[in-house]
Amino acid sequence: MTTELVIIQDKKTVTSSLTVAEVFGKEHKNIIRAIENLECSSEFNQLNFEPVEYLDSKGEMRPSYQVTRDGFVFLVMGFTGKKAAACKEAYIKAFNLMEDKLRNIMENTLEERFDKLYNIVFTLVEGFASSKPPFTAATECRPPQEASPPSQFFKEGIKYYTTTEIGKLLGGISVQNLNHILFNHGFIEKHLCYWRIKPEYEQQGYGIYLPPLLPDRRNGMTYWTSAGFFFLNGNENLKKAINKKRFAKR
Repeated sequence: MTTELVIIQDKKTVTSSLTVAEVFGKEHKNIIRAIENLECSSEFNQLNFEPVEYLDSKGEMRPSYQVTRDGFVFLVMGFTGKKAAACKEAYIKAFNLMEDKLRNIMENTLEERFDKLYNIVFTLVEGFASSKPPFTAATECRPPQEASPPSQFFKEGIKYYTTTEIGKLLGGISVQNLNHILFNHGFIEKHLCYWRIKPEYEQQGYGIYLPPLLPDRRNGMTYWTSAGFFFLNGNENLKKAINKKRFAKR
């Protein structure tokens, strides 16, 4: 069989009812019937079985389904026998491999999105450290004193995200609202007029706090690593709080 068992579609790993029928040696119409007769909730059905169409050998459009990993497990639960067991194992392996691939794609995408921001941040930081800061006439007569170079703060080869960027990646929440949520959940703390990642999370590699570079600047900045993003994104209580704040605007 040359058909790929599992593919990536809309940032999800899925298979098709056609492929399931081919792999398990069943007629496609019977797989369709099995999906439509599953005793699962309508919510589960909508999330895991997406109705689509395909072009058959006669050039006619026929119904089929895109099936997620959870949907596949639910669907084939009743398939028995040695052949069915071998097919299930092959499918599980295919889902695992494709999910690893998807995870790598997502990480690379995040890094690419950060690159542009990273260059901007470095340009700004280097501007703060220059001998003639381009802010206002008042600051021109007060050059900064021995500002620390960015290289002392950023580790080579590590990608960093501002809290603003993290807010966009977590569904589009403002940095102000996200900071308050992170504070309420114990991920950051406030000192004077700035937010900083708590030391215990900084030690775990989730981010760093970049101190003020100029003597008259009190607002330091927290940067999150890719590991920090996945840590925050995997916290269900945090995601619920973010969604609650987002939907409260509507």
